[in-house]
Amino acid sequence: MWKLNDEGIHWYNENREAIQRYIDSVTKLGERRGRGSIRVSAKQISAAVIERIRRRPSFAKFTRDLEATYTEEDLPILDFFEVFNIDAHTPENLFQSARTRTLAAVETDSVEDKYVIELSRLYEHRYRSYYDELLAQGG
Repeated sequence: MWKLNDEGIHWYNENREAIQRYIDSVTKLGERRGRGSIRVSAKQISAAVIERIRRRPSFAKFTRDLEATYTEEDLPILDFFEVFNIDAHTPENLFQSARTRTLAAVETDSVEDKYVIELSRLYEHRYRSYYDELLAQGG
């Protein structure tokens, strides 16, 4: 079992104010620092992600028929990039992190969740080569 000795108690007492300043400055669980060091709650992040999803033109089309089979024409790759906040040069591991964060921000089994999953199905394994494929096809 760990115990604080007399030297540690003395050090703590000497540095109490600095320790408290540090504790107060650390981001709390469920918060991230936004631009300009503004604290952003998990709820605010989630709301921003959902708004980003709902602004996509293909989302409105998707909500009309959740059971339809969607293609790249229905759900364009630019919507994929916007929803996950990535581009064609984003490494796979960073995309997976963005995908995890995006899915965490939406309610499970919600329309937004299904839309995110459908975009992933279409592009997650080829978003980095998509434009190369178009050029190879002459498009």
